[in-house]
Amino acid sequence: MRLLRLPAYVSMVAVVTGVVVWTPCECGGRKDSRAKRCSTCVRDPELRFWRNVVKTEGCWEWIAFRTKDGYGRFRVGGGKVLAHRFAYELLVGPIPEGLESDHLCRNRGCVNPAHLEPVTQQVNRLRGVGLPALSARKTHCKNGHPFNAANTYHRRDGDRECRTCKVAGHMRYSARRRAASAALKAESKVLA
Repeated sequence: MRLLRLPAYVSMVAVVTGVVVWTPCECGGRKDSRAKRCSTCVRDPELRFWRNVVKTEGCWEWIAFRTKDGYGRFRVGGGKVLAHRFAYELLVGPIPEGLESDHLCRNRGCVNPAHLEPVTQQVNRLRGVGLPALSARKTHCKNGHPFNAANTYHRRDGDRECRTCKVAGHMRYSARRRAASAALKAESKVLA
């Protein structure tokens, strides 16, 4: 196969049988007429990253592959990275050890570093909309008793309970046990 070198101003892709034509690529490199991208585009993760981002006034939407949870992901150097982490590290700097990035806009497909904040895992979970976050935001138990220092019992697993409801539950349990015990005694007297 013979390669034809054309001047940079030639933008038309022409494939002639047995001839490969070199054409300019978007990045400024050259690609042959059979390829979608030149070798520079394929190797440079930054170019590949920006090719998959749609910038708007608010969120910068990731349009390539997303995980089942909605986070953008792509390959860099033989490994997979989350797109929002790559954007933050590219434009702001490294995310400190022990922290993760929180989407302030609540859009998991957003890669705008202005919408990302490095926080601890606990803070990120509590800012979310999952069960731990909803439970932490509660100010009263299901029966209307306040969660304050005097009325809140903190369990070993980190959960909290209303002391008033807990005492009332123990009272009901004790009453059932006493009634069951009395019934057994009455039944044993009848049989004897």
